Amino acid sequence: MSSDSEVPVIAFSTSAPGLGTRVSIRVLAEHAGALEEGLLLLGELTERWGPDGELAALAAAPTLRPVAVSPETLLLLSLSEAPGVGVGMEDQLAWRTGPVQLPGLPAQQALAADLLVEELLDAGCLSALVGVGGAWRASGPAIGHAGWAVPLQDADGGRHTVRLRDGGLVTVARASGAVSATAPRAWQAWRAHAS
Repeated sequence: MSSDSEVPVIAFSTSAPGLGTRVSIRVLAEHAGALEEGLLLLGELTERWGPDGELAALAAAPTLRPVAVSPETLLLLSLSEAPGVGVGMEDQLAWRTGPVQLPGLPAQQALAADLLVEELLDAGCLSALVGVGGAWRASGPAIGHAGWAVPLQDADGGRHTVRLRDGGLVTVARASGAVSATAPRAWQAWRAHAS
């Protein structure tokens, strides 16, 4: 028997274009408004990392000229250890130190999945599953006990379902190696945390 003060938790899902792909968001929350925060961040990341955004400005800047960038772009550059790029975390600047190789779309999509899940949880979602391109990130419990169901397609066209538990992340890569040149199938477990 439930008390009058209990608020029902509802499953919500949406998809939207962003970062060169269709982004899938599934959450457990008390209201759909929490999804809006994730969609706003998706739009910001798509703009910042897109053809007219911060990464493009950095690539076009003269060597050693600082470019103001967002904390998310600093994180992307730092985590990817982009060759030819220096970063100043305190002053939120990045600069070219020589020929530059900026993080590609798979790295952008993997970090975006992480950032979107964190944003959704901060906005009040109890749990979330986000798919950005080939990167899927889960946090919190799914409906039922089997984990979040993530549909994947391998390089041969076969379809599979992977179950992610709290903290799970999987990234999809073609055999040619968008994420891993050694991946024998179309996906590779990039990072997984025990629930």
